[in-house]
Amino acid sequence: MLALLDEVPGVAQSRVDWTGRRFLLELEAHARADEILRRARLVLGGDVHRLEPSEEIAAVARYRRGEQWMLSGETVALSQAEARVLAQRHGNEAARAIGLDAQKTARLIAVIEGEVRAAFEGIHAAGRGLPADQDALFAAVAERTLAKARAFLTPEQLERLEASVSQGMWGR
Repeated sequence: MLALLDEVPGVAQSRVDWTGRRFLLELEAHARADEILRRARLVLGGDVHRLEPSEEIAAVARYRRGEQWMLSGETVALSQAEARVLAQRHGNEAARAIGLDAQKTARLIAVIEGEVRAAFEGIHAAGRGLPADQDALFAAVAERTLAKARAFLTPEQLERLEASVSQGMWGR
């Protein structure tokens, strides 16, 4: 997505915040903001609008103070880190809830991380930012995780893992 925005005539550089929903466009000196906004809407699709002037000033000030606004290649690294964090959190919670030993906990965490990472890579490949229905995305991650966990969990452990997933334990 950022690579496409960088190709818009008049855009010197584009960045995105950690949510994937707010973009910061640095314009070339001759660029007209209204024309850039029109072209950005074509690239981004959906409900794209320029921030209100006070919000825009505040966003730029946060950027200048060092708030992280990522360039194109940096978003992938952030997603990989987020996949690790989510896998550790949800894997350890699930392991405690169902009584897994350290070896099975590590395997479960690795499976979750792989599935979350694959989902995030799909989002990046699609180039459209976070999907509107994130619940469906994470439900699919949970289903693929459960399918892979069958290889190393006992039927009882798998049943308890399925129950923890259905109770919303894996919500973002």
